[in-house]
Amino acid sequence: MIKLEKGNTSIDPVRFVAQATAVKDIRYYLNLVHVEPERIVATDGHRLHIAHVEVPVNGDSWYPHDSGDARHYTMEKNNKTAVTMAPIDNESGANYPDINRVIPDTTGRTIVELGTCKAKDWQKISCGYTALIRAMSDYTVNFDYYAQVATHCGYAWLGAAGESILFTDTAVASEAKYTAVIMPMGRIS
Repeated sequence: MIKLEKGNTSIDPVRFVAQATAVKDIRYYLNLVHVEPERIVATDGHRLHIAHVEVPVNGDSWYPHDSGDARHYTMEKNNKTAVTMAPIDNESGANYPDINRVIPDTTGRTIVELGTCKAKDWQKISCGYTALIRAMSDYTVNFDYYAQVATHCGYAWLGAAGESILFTDTAVASEAKYTAVIMPMGRIS
């Protein structure tokens, strides 16, 4: 069991990633947080959140440093004061989605600066969302998904209409600490 309390430097990245876990999805692996040595990942099939962090390896190891396998956790608790994750065994042998195939290449994409905002700064979140929607022309994204990303990611990388949108916390995507990918919703009528 991993328990992170307020003040722990790992709590913010875990909370960011946990927002993208599915809830009671039949594809059970989408209900999990995927942990690798240098990143924490979650996806519900509509969005993907990644926090590029050095995962602690100690007596209560998040990551088994003696093996090349990733670890998977269920979110037991995620509130303002603490996050608790329980490790699970992957006895079924099911694989987590290939994350690298989901992250779009930034080549040829238009970057839109959105600005980051505090979680309760709805005016800034709305302004960033408006800038994003204007740049997307015919498509939109789920506002709740965007609001969760906006607290960490101030840049959106737009491709062709209908393609997934890459969000990062820096203008250089390869240097990002926080990354998110959101699939756009249908055409705006």
